[in-house]
Amino acid sequence: MISVIVPVRDSCELLKRCLESLDRQTVDRSDYEVIVVDDGSSDGSAEVACKWGARVFRQKKKGAGAARNRGIQEAKGEVLLFLDADCEAAREWMEKLSEPIGKDGTSGTIGRFTSDQENWVARLIQIEIEGRYHRMRHYDRIDFVNTATCGFRRDLLLNNLFDESFQKLEDVELSFRLAQKGSRLVYVPGATVRHSHPERLYAYLKRKFRYARVSPALYRRFPEKMLADSSTPLYRRWQLVLLGLTVPGLLISPFVSLILLLGSIGFSMPLIVRAFQESIKLGVLSPFFVLTGNMAFLLGLSSGIVSPPK
Repeated sequence: MISVIVPVRDSCELLKRCLESLDRQTVDRSDYEVIVVDDGSSDGSAEVACKWGARVFRQKKKGAGAARNRGIQEAKGEVLLFLDADCEAAREWMEKLSEPIGKDGTSGTIGRFTSDQENWVARLIQIEIEGRYHRMRHYDRIDFVNTATCGFRRDLLLNNLFDESFQKLEDVELSFRLAQKGSRLVYVPGATVRHSHPERLYAYLKRKFRYARVSPALYRRFPEKMLADSSTPLYRRWQLVLLGLTVPGLLISPFVSLILLLGSIGFSMPLIVRAFQESIKLGVLSPFFVLTGNMAFLLGLSSGIVSPPK
């Protein structure tokens, strides 16, 4: 038995498409259940889930980690798959994501985002994510999992629940923790879900800021991950370091500050090259996209250090 856990809050229209995609899976319907945990919705998301035949559990607004923990505790399956309400699973998603679990010591899997959005912000976000996937392809085991599309053995999660004190990055915290304990996590590129990325630059930057604000707490717990992990290369850190030094660099001279800024952009070349391969327009916009994203991340990081979120 497979249990698919979908946390939701005020996303009834997206949830409809998500649940519809779960009805089209190649796995026999008798071999899996769908659990929807409503985290304090006010738009009828729970009612939508009931109409689609999901097992529905309601709770007051506690966060995605708490919603997933509730799903873990209520699940009947030996394999637990997680899917976000704003994702639509490909027909073979469930089969491919669950197949490696329990084989060759594999405890968990992560799938892959796809997007068919035409908006330039969404397309650059997808290019940025594809860079992470390209890196993970080279690892026999990984230490990064995104709970928008991933799977685990249920017995493993019953003893390693999500840390509900993390309102963001709770999935990264869990994957770092499991990898530290020796659990084998693998990337499954064929297990795809179509995801709705932000289409406004402000929404993207806001998300960057919020995730960065939580990251100091994450890296205090796992300092060895500060430089790199299986999805984040070392040159990504250099982007942030050089960008962060541009303002102090003005105290020396504008030329030094400019060199630091160009150096930060230089470490972004893998994404910029991929953007130009997509289109000239995306290539031209990509340096601005990277710089503003990194600025939002640095501001969030600074905020998290000075005033950690509760």
